[in-house]
Amino acid sequence: MLDLFTVEKKIRIVELKPIDVTKNSDNLKVAYELIRRHSENYPDIERWFKSKVIPGIKTNERGVYIGFNHETPIAAGIVKKGIHTKFCHLHIEEGLRNQNIGDIFFLLMSVFVRRYATDVHFSLPEGVWENKKEFFKSYGFENVKKYQTQYRNSESELISSTNFKTLWTKIIEKLPSLIEQFGNHPESPLNGIVMSIHPNFSNKVLNGEKIVEIRKKFNLKWKDHTVAIYSSSPAKELVGYASIRDIVEDEPAIIWSKHSDKLGCTKSEYDNYTSGLSKVYAIFLSDIIKYHSPLSLNYLSDFVQRRINPPQSYSTVHNDSNWKTVISIAELLHGRFNVLEEVY
Repeated sequence: MLDLFTVEKKIRIVELKPIDVTKNSDNLKVAYELIRRHSENYPDIERWFKSKVIPGIKTNERGVYIGFNHETPIAAGIVKKGIHTKFCHLHIEEGLRNQNIGDIFFLLMSVFVRRYATDVHFSLPEGVWENKKEFFKSYGFENVKKYQTQYRNSESELISSTNFKTLWTKIIEKLPSLIEQFGNHPESPLNGIVMSIHPNFSNKVLNGEKIVEIRKKFNLKWKDHTVAIYSSSPAKELVGYASIRDIVEDEPAIIWSKHSDKLGCTKSEYDNYTSGLSKVYAIFLSDIIKYHSPLSLNYLSDFVQRRINPPQSYSTVHNDSNWKTVISIAELLHGRFNVLEEVY
């Protein structure tokens, strides 16, 4: 399964958690090294990271994100949560700029503070504003003024701010253009399906106890495509995705005799579902990926500011604009960009 932009270039973004601080994880060390690179221009930045950012990760006051190309660190973003939220740091390696990575970091940092912020501000060198002001203006940061604190030794520090409602509106407006960059490879979740599975069975799929799903109707064309797994009522959550490795159409008795150990159900449950059917479809799942945390349908509907209807059996993602947006958001929020076509 393709898990990122392309086979050759693999971009992932990791959010640091309190456990990274507790265990002094490799990701925390990477974040520190990325920050330390700026010490020449920002002499106090190492002390700031150790005394402010690391404790903030532990208390969930600060969100820290690291971008990797394969295993090479290429970007870092830090946000401070609060009514008056601050985007503290965002740096992307020069050769990878203008590739929408900045948009993704803005999205992730905004999601982190969404329930708390009334306004957002950041400071930056005057030269950066001149070079990137169109990007910042596209998120509602229209004006700058001289900042009371001067972090750098050689260049004036400016400050810009906007209310969070404006920022969030701009993010929602940008989602379609981001989504349009999502690639055409059949393994992209946007070119697959979203399938509704009862929570008892979706949990077994995620745990590896069930690798064959039975359907009364299905299309063989979905072989080698990606299926997003929607855990139906009462859970009503998007929980992960998998590859459709194979699809077998056969008599229910033959499917049971060959694959009962992979179905994750009892003979009675199977018979009740297949009663009266001459043929059923056995959908073989592989490369099963569980999201870091489930995304409820209510949360996703609120996120995109419109109602999302659950699939009755399964839906084609590409033909459903709502699910296309939702699957894209799920991938973005979980730092997996297998839906994107751009080579970073």
